[in-house]
Amino acid sequence: MATARFQVARLLEGSPVEPDDLTDDAFDLVAARLPRGQMAADVVTVEGVTAAGLPPTYPEAAGGVRIAHRMCWPAAEEAHSMELDGVECRSAASASGIGRELAWWPRGRAPRPRPGRVPYGHWRGSAVTDVPDLFPTSSAAD
Repeated sequence: MATARFQVARLLEGSPVEPDDLTDDAFDLVAARLPRGQMAADVVTVEGVTAAGLPPTYPEAAGGVRIAHRMCWPAAEEAHSMELDGVECRSAASASGIGRELAWWPRGRAPRPRPGRVPYGHWRGSAVTDVPDLFPTSSAAD
């Protein structure tokens, strides 16, 4: 949820609108479980970030400058050429890389949505424990 909050703030960068200006129904947080057997490139660990050709400080470069989105494209292109299903990376929505994001390109299998949507008003400033469990214990069918 912290990553989602960072994404909203980043989406609004440069606009006169602040996250607190949004209505409670401005966004919904929806969980999805990816199908079993999906493989994503690692751009989370120092080893994975370095293998992707990015500095170990990703999502920042030297001096705290945010790395441009286009600098990440080669990692995604490489993962796609290796027939991986996506790229898991440190979140660039926060300067410190808190949280993770997944760029995912399904090959004929869509994620299965989990029950429930959580409106923005419930997660914009909430602690994780204040929001309904989006990932209940998985069943054998997952």
